[in-house]
Amino acid sequence: MTVRVKKWGNCLAVRLPKALADSCELLEGAEVEPEVTPKGLLLRPVRRRKHALKEMLAKMKGRSPYGEVDIGGPVGREEV
Repeated sequence: MTVRVKKWGNCLAVRLPKALADSCELLEGAEVEPEVTPKGLLLRPVRRRKHALKEMLAKMKGRSPYGEVDIGGPVGREEV
């Protein structure tokens, strides 16, 4: 499969065929990281890792500088 490099404003762009984008699980708006390798250009998808609350809390050092705030009791149909 070959694709053509085209001018897009002051940049160059490559359009990826749908089948190729689907096989790489790329969606519109996805971020990719370009890297020049000895074999050519590599586009690597940027995968955002979802962090678990337990992992984030484990990285905290010391006590939290934020105190608790009492905003009063439940109002309306809120559960206690």
